[in-house]
Amino acid sequence: MDNLGFDDDPLIRLCVIFVNCSFTAKKPCYPLILNTLGDYLRKERLNRDMSLISVSRLLKICPDTVRSWEENRKSPRLRASHRIIDFLGYFPPITTNRFSLRKQLYFTRLIRGETQREAAKIIGIGASKFINIELGKRRPASQIKEKIQAYVTEAFSILKGKKDIIIY
Repeated sequence: MDNLGFDDDPLIRLCVIFVNCSFTAKKPCYPLILNTLGDYLRKERLNRDMSLISVSRLLKICPDTVRSWEENRKSPRLRASHRIIDFLGYFPPITTNRFSLRKQLYFTRLIRGETQREAAKIIGIGASKFINIELGKRRPASQIKEKIQAYVTEAFSILKGKKDIIIY
């Protein structure tokens, strides 16, 4: 800049500083849409400026497993989902219209720590029917839909009772 003779002009100096600034996103791999527990995990990890390795140590999971959750190649198992919720300090908003009934059903099972068979028994339907509803391969009848919504609401109220978990 000294060679150009613009040292005395503050406007030119400001323009050079402005041009040298980079306009990148806040975080390079920041999830734009939060649909899965892996998306929420990645968002929180990046917000805290933590590496995959440090999060994997905290969750007592292999770093490759954390990466596969964040990239939505795999879903966390029940044991790990509770640790993820503890890491987040909140549970994703499952009862909003943003999530389909099948997603609400899946998240509810995570909250309650139940397998598909256990949840099916509580709701009062067969395990295969439950699995197909959760996978989106089958639409529930209105009577079953009401039972599922009661199951989701009950889990949500249980979660509200926990003081260390924030509900949005």
